Parts: sequence; C-alpha cells; structure tokens
Amino acid sequence: MNDAMSTFSGNLILLGAILLLIIFSFPNLIKHRRTVRPITAMTKMKKALATAVEAGKRIHISMGNAPLTEKNSAASYVALNTMKKSVRMATLGDRPLIATSGDGPLSLLTRNGLESAYRERNASDLYEISQGRLTGLTRFSYLAGTISVISNEKVYANLLLGDLGPETLLMSQAVRRSNGQLLPASSSIPAQAVFYAESEDTLIGEDVFAVAGYLQEDRNQHAGLWVQDILRWVLIGVMLVGGIMKIAQLVMGG
Repeated sequence: MNDAMSTFSGNLILLGAILLLIIFSFPNLIKHRRTVRPITAMTKMKKALATAVEAGKRIHISMGNAPLTEKNSAASYVALNTMKKSVRMATLGDRPLIATSGDGPLSLLTRNGLESAYRERNASDLYEISQGRLTGLTRFSYLAGTISVISNEKVYANLLLGDLGPETLLMSQAVRRSNGQLLPASSSIPAQAVFYAESEDTLIGEDVFAVAGYLQEDRNQHAGLWVQDILRWVLIGVMLVGGIMKIAQLVMGG
C-alpha cells in the first residue's frame, strides 16, 4: 500500500512538473515573469566572463572526470551545456575558451560540443581541437593537468563543474594565485564541502544544475528554473505538513 502511494505521488509530481514546464515555455506567460531567482555567485560569474573577454583572457570550464555511464555523471552533462552557452561570449574575445576533462568519452563529447557551438555561432574558423583537453585519466593527473591550464594559459574566469573530489582545493588555490575568478559548482558532496570553505560563491544542491540557465537569456532554460523553484517550495510544504501531522499524531496518541 505504501509503495503504491509513493509511486502514485511520484508520478503526480512528475506529471505536474512536465505540465508546468510546458506552460512556462509559452512566450505570453513568460512576459509576466521575466526574471529568475537571483544567485549572487552567478551574477559575479557573468561579470567575470565579460571581464575575461574585455581583458583578452580565457574562459576555462572544468568538465570533471566522472565516466559518462556512472550515476555521478549528471553534472558532466550540465558542464557540457554550460560550455556551449559560454562559447557565445568567448567568440567575442581574443582568446578561445578551454574545456578540461578527465574521461575519454567525455573529452570526445566536449570537443564535439565545442565544434557544434562554434558552428551555431557561424564561427567555425575559431574552433581548434586543442580547446577540448583531456588533462588526465585519474583524479590526480586530471588535477595536475588542469592546474597547469589555470596557471599558464592566461585564464581569468574558471567554472569548476562536473564531478570533482576534495583535491580540487588545489584548483581553487591555483585560481587565486593567478588572480582569476572562480565559480565552483560540483555535484560531489566532498567537493562542495571544500569549495564552501574556500569560496563564498559556491553553488550548493540543485543550483549546480541551473548554471546554464543563468548564463543565457533563454525561454526554455528559464522555464526549467521556475519549475525547479516551485518544486522546491512544494517539497518544503510537504515536509512541514508531514512533520506537523506526525507531531499531532504523537500528541493525540499520548
């Protein structure tokens, strides 16, 4: 009985989310809500991306090193989407964007994503295969290769995305030594703990999956962000009601 109720509730929430996503995707409804929930870290990073372009420096995106077939690879797909959005701004600068990864198939997807993003911007001549770099196949070799990129490639804006580990503390310190700007947004709990202690602009929880939506004014991306916020409040409400009902049950039973 409980399993059936859980399945029904889950399907109901999923159906509601899909319905809201469709509704918010219509332009006439979006006019009534043009803005998304402000996130300080994203505001600072958008300014950092613009500064990198104006100063003739690079944008660097860390894709992580999680194998694409593993359950912790969701943030890698977020990084791929974010990378494509960032190309739009990188094409305005003097130096091309660099994306580092620590997994073979992810590296191939990164290069393919970069090529298609430049093609969509009618800037295929700006794409170089060296922009998508496989810097190491283990956590520490990937760390060493990425630190080298941060320190030696005139990088200013660094988006550390994907599945990372606590060793990424060394990455954030390399960003500071190079006087760059950092947006840590890893889906890994150990990495989030390290970044939270190191940076005041760390993205936590589901905000990690909203990075691409904040980087570009896109109706469909914003619709997803609004649905995400609504589901957050629904979840909070359900937890509060459940807690009150449990307390009432204990009091009545006592």
